[in-house]
Amino acid sequence: MALLGSSSPLTPRWMKLTFYLTHRIFLLSSSRFFIWLITS
Repeated sequence: MALLGSSSPLTPRWMKLTFYLTHRIFLLSSSRFFIWLITS
């Protein structure tokens, strides 16, 4: 947690973008798995 924003000003934006992409992929895959679980 101490590394947050200490190395470069682009780090928080990169971490936010990575977290956003991971969150979207997780939601997409979990919803698709949930739909597959219901329909099967």
